[in-house]
Amino acid sequence: MSYQSTLNMRPHQAEAAERTVRADTGKDPATGPPAASRLSAIARCCLTGGVPRRSLYVALVVGTALNLINNGSALFSGGPIDAPCVILDYVVPYCVATYGAVSLRLRIGRTVNRGLSARQDVQG
Repeated sequence: MSYQSTLNMRPHQAEAAERTVRADTGKDPATGPPAASRLSAIARCCLTGGVPRRSLYVALVVGTALNLINNGSALFSGGPIDAPCVILDYVVPYCVATYGAVSLRLRIGRTVNRGLSARQDVQG
């Protein structure tokens, strides 16, 4: 069983993550990319591959549940609503979902690159 199938990731998603990391790092994954290149890879992962859309869905569902928990009494009784709390109820789940997706994509890219390097060493 491959690493991709254990994560229930579609092959085209893993390939896109691999291409993103390879294009941005330009270095051996074992030594790690330079800081600017790593930030570029993170930014690209945050903005591509359906991450924003999925993170938005998560934020809407989880944020609504948190909002009902945190401000439910104010919402149903007509009391004052704490605006910063409402904003955080949606922003925090969005950030957590984005972080999870980006870290997974970067980890898959490193794993795939290490596997390719090992195969090239054996074949070479």
